[in-house]
Amino acid sequence: MQTRLARSIRGALGALALSLLATGAASAGEFAGNVTVVSDYVFRGVSQSDEDPAVQAGLTYTFDSGIYLGTWASQVDFGSETDFEVDLFAGYGFALSDTVAADIQVLRYVYPDEGGLNYYELIGSLTFNEALTAKFGYSDDIYNSGRDGYYFGAAYDFGLPNEFSLSPSIGYSSFGSGVLDDGSTDYMDWGLALSRDFGPISTTLAYTDTNSKGEDLFGDLAKSRVYLSVGYGF
Repeated sequence: MQTRLARSIRGALGALALSLLATGAASAGEFAGNVTVVSDYVFRGVSQSDEDPAVQAGLTYTFDSGIYLGTWASQVDFGSETDFEVDLFAGYGFALSDTVAADIQVLRYVYPDEGGLNYYELIGSLTFNEALTAKFGYSDDIYNSGRDGYYFGAAYDFGLPNEFSLSPSIGYSSFGSGVLDDGSTDYMDWGLALSRDFGPISTTLAYTDTNSKGEDLFGDLAKSRVYLSVGYGF
């Protein structure tokens, strides 16, 4: 049976598709893509690739209106049938003022050959002065469990000499009772990333960790780690 959020999301996507059909010819836009190799695919403090390297790629089409559609994929290793995660998303980015930008996105996590993991998430964010970003995520079917899941995150980008940037971040994940096998309902993650672009090449060296609740939930996959990513944007 479809969840409330799933029905709302599909309705919104349908309305968005009709809007794009009606205005697409008059609204120019552009494609952007990337291919990235990471030494470990980490999502909200937890390794999704069993601490192994992964190849990732994404493609987004953004209209001048701020509406965008896209997809992103990565190798994963959950010790199950699936080897890939494929994300499908639609969103709208817009300015609230000269210093505040907002974004709202509907995202579908898809795991081929492991459909029991698929779920939707609604994600909203605010960015202040192109530096501080606050993010909120909500799913009423987190991990396809039929229960609520919430995510709160914040990150700040500090500009450094020689075009480097340093980004500390923190996140908090909360789950409805019964989502996780041991009955836990929340954990925290945090990290620090050092980044620099070299033309179309982006590089990031990052550190991440979770609190004891994260390690209790996900074991070694949630322990502190340093990982590297190198991407090519086009």
